[in-house]
Amino acid sequence: MALVCKLFLLFIFSVLTYSGSTSLYGIGGKWRTTENRLTNVAISKGYPVVIVMIYTSCPHACPMTIAKLKQIESAFHKKGIDEINFVLASFDFEGDKPEKLKEFQRAQKLDPVYWHFLAPESEGDARSLAVALGISYKKISKSDFSHSNVITLLDKEGNILAKIDQLNADIKPIIDGLKK
Repeated sequence: MALVCKLFLLFIFSVLTYSGSTSLYGIGGKWRTTENRLTNVAISKGYPVVIVMIYTSCPHACPMTIAKLKQIESAFHKKGIDEINFVLASFDFEGDKPEKLKEFQRAQKLDPVYWHFLAPESEGDARSLAVALGISYKKISKSDFSHSNVITLLDKEGNILAKIDQLNADIKPIIDGLKK
């Protein structure tokens, strides 16, 4: 019961902290890049960003999410939008360290110029971003999570333009989101 109360208070604190800014970049938090450099979720500020939360040992949904992101990237390129960035933040604080994310990025053949992987410095950093993105997750075993699948498009300043919350959803809202 105490854990539930603590998580609820963390959720309320995260929402109140986030509500002071319309930009996702205002939530703060510390993250590590694949090069082990300390940064924040505004790593691609100045560019439109598609942001998701994943974990690298995910056997099903996360590989499907990456396939969906590649589809989105291709659709943006077809529209002549080449400077779109992708931020994949892990919610697996214990398992996804920078070197593991870098190995995963290489295995997926994702260009590090446009694809940025982030490892949270703390469980609180991961949870705050998840709340801001409308993502829920729960650890169900040592290396497995139950989680929602949300893909969010941000403008150059981190404001949410569009999102889809199912892997079988049409990518049109994301692609059309930059028109706004």
